[in-house]
Amino acid sequence: MTRAIFTTITGALGILLIIYGYYLLSVPPDTEFNEVVVRARVGMFSTIFGGVLVLSYIARK
Repeated sequence: MTRAIFTTITGALGILLIIYGYYLLSVPPDTEFNEVVVRARVGMFSTIFGGVLVLSYIARK
């Protein structure tokens, strides 16, 4: 029972991280360069880590 709950939370968290990463990667046109770099870096790591969590969820199912 606990493993099923943990697996479900892992999958949901992974999807949320992917959505958040794509949100960060969508940069408005009037954004400064430094903010673009920071948002791109955090967005990439968030998307990659979310993908790893989703793949972990799929492997456990």
